[in-house]
Amino acid sequence: PFIVRVLYVQLTALPDEVIVATGPADGRYRQIGEGLKAELRRRHPRMTVTLKETDCSLENLQLLQRGEVDLARHQPDTESILQEAPTAEHDEIAFVSNLYSEVAHFIVRNDSDINTPDDLRGHTVAIGQEKSGDYAMSQILLEHFGLDEQAVEVRRFDYVEIEKGLQDGSLDAAFITSGIRADVFKSLLADGLCRLLDVPHTDVLSVRHLAVSPYVIPAGLYRPYAPAVPPQDIHTVTLRAQLLTRSDTSNGLVKAVTGIVLSERCVKQRDLTELFAEGTEFARDQP
Repeated sequence: PFIVRVLYVQLTALPDEVIVATGPADGRYRQIGEGLKAELRRRHPRMTVTLKETDCSLENLQLLQRGEVDLARHQPDTESILQEAPTAEHDEIAFVSNLYSEVAHFIVRNDSDINTPDDLRGHTVAIGQEKSGDYAMSQILLEHFGLDEQAVEVRRFDYVEIEKGLQDGSLDAAFITSGIRADVFKSLLADGLCRLLDVPHTDVLSVRHLAVSPYVIPAGLYRPYAPAVPPQDIHTVTLRAQLLTRSDTSNGLVKAVTGIVLSERCVKQRDLTELFAEGTEFARDQP
């Protein structure tokens, strides 16, 4: 009984320090990471919680593998796309929960002559930073459009650089894959600086990439009053933003974090509408 109790305490004990890998400064998970930090500190005042800003998905996975962080957001299929190899079976990584849908946004400047994917040829296009989920989705979209990085002038920008480039005219278009409530979309779309274009044949993309699903951005999402943004429904694709941890993370921390993620307080404060509507069914989908 004594040994069992010692093991139980070790497995369920909360660590003194937790490091969470987030993503770009204006990205959706940075917002969620800040909420997770605040709630962990509220419930466990002695715990130190540090947010680590990253380029996003693949870097986050590698940080987990090296044991440098305890929790990280991840976009499915990023590793296989960016490393051009089947996704490895990472026994050292464990799935915690889905958080929200990351939606691919095909964004162009309002004054550009880009109206179809083929019009991208010869234009400057932001495709995300090298280890990011944005970059992985950009590779999927370029291939789907019959293009490659040689057909456009690529820019591996973060969200701050994308905003600046679209504002000063040095950038014509961008592929951004994030939650629909990310701050970057508000700044680019709500004031009419940019417009959204459809991704054609989304059903084909979902057949070729198992983690990808068709998605519709509803008219008026980013500005519901006239002139509405977007003015009509936009057809695109989405995949899940997943919260991962290391397989040796204490059960106590995983339980605490899962309780926060699924709590009504967190779901409402961070506008996690899918978790609010579907609960554990969404949280566990396609782990």
